[in-house]
Amino acid sequence: MNLNNNNNVNGDAAARTPWKPMAGFMLCIMLAGVSLWAAFYSGYSPKLIFSLIALFSFILAVYQLFDMQLEPEDS
Repeated sequence: MNLNNNNNVNGDAAARTPWKPMAGFMLCIMLAGVSLWAAFYSGYSPKLIFSLIALFSFILAVYQLFDMQLEPEDS
């Protein structure tokens, strides 16, 4: 019976930590940074493509940031 109790405790801790949205948020931030660098410093002529990628990834990162907020813990 003790194993079931430990699994529930670990399951509760994993449920409170939003790993997938956090990883998606970090990937969006990196994508925005790389595409902004490419838009400003690369020799690629259609810079509008990189600017649009940066804009959409920034919007998605902001959405994921608000979606990632944790519920208040019980005191």
